[in-house]
Parts: sequence; structure tokens; C-alpha cells
Amino acid sequence: RKARTELRRDKAAMKLQAWFRAAPCRRSFLLMRRAVVVVQTIARGALARMELKRLRVEAKQVGNLQSKLQELQARVQVLEGELAEERAAHEALKASASSRGSEAAVAAAAAAAEPFREQISQLEVNLTSTTAELQAANERAEGLQTQLVALQAQAAAATASTQVANDAVPAATPTGEDAD
Repeated sequence: RKARTELRRDKAAMKLQAWFRAAPCRRSFLLMRRAVVVVQTIARGALARMELKRLRVEAKQVGNLQSKLQELQARVQVLEGELAEERAAHEALKASASSRGSEAAVAAAAAAAEPFREQISQLEVNLTSTTAELQAANERAEGLQTQLVALQAQAAAATASTQVANDAVPAATPTGEDAD
């Protein structure tokens, strides 16, 4: 019995000694782990803020492209209106010349219509180039919109990751078992 009691006492003494030796190491480990998590959180937050700033700049660009798109659409409408007016004037000249019936009147009407033809062809060229610009601006706006949505999702994920990291960090205060 005496040996058993002595053995139990020795084991208890070793456990106490081990606990007292490990307490400062554990405290140091917990403080270091908290510091690492804080540094990671700060870095992730800085990256998320930079990403958000970049997203805002791209959103402004999308807004500028949309306003340019609206301007181009208005320009297309104006050019289409001018083209319709020129065609109507040309048709009126043709009709008036054919109603007169004389070759001289037809020749004069054809000569008078020549500048209109040039204007019509120039308006058609302008309309074609403006339509191409409009289509390119639409495609660019759609691409930027897609990128914006993807980057917003990434920023939200980074923010959520930062929040999870902040919530997972234990307090670095000693608990009852770490206290000396």
C-alpha cells in the first residue's frame, strides 16, 4: 500500500510540474496564434479594400460607357431622321420631274438630286460607323458588367473570410487552467 500511495503521489507531482512548465509555452503559443490571425485579417482587409476601389473605378467606366452608348443611340436616331428626310426630298424631286414629262426637266431634277445622293451616301456611311461604334460599346459594357459582378462576388467572399477569421480568433487572456 505504501508503494502504491508513493507512486500515486509521484505521478500527481509529475503532472503538476508538467502543467506548470507547459503553461508559459501555451500562453506564448496562443498569443502568437492570435497575432498571426490579426496580421492575416489586416492583410485580407487591405486586399478587399483595394479590390473594392478597383471595382468602383470599373463601375464608373461602365457608367461612362453607358452614357456614351446613349449619346450614340441619339446620334443614330438623328442620322436616320436626316436620311429619311433626304430620301423624301429625293423622291419628291423625282416625282415632280416625272410629272412634268420633259427630258430637260428630268435631267435638271437628276442634276439637282446629285448632291442629295452624295449626302445620302455620306449619311449612310455615318450611320454604319455609328452603329458599329454603338455595338462595340454595348459589347464592352456587357463585358465590364460581367467582370463587375464576378469581382463583387470575390469581394464579398473576402469580406466573409475576414469576418470568419475575426470570429474564430480566441481571446489571448489566460484561462483558469493557464493561470499560475
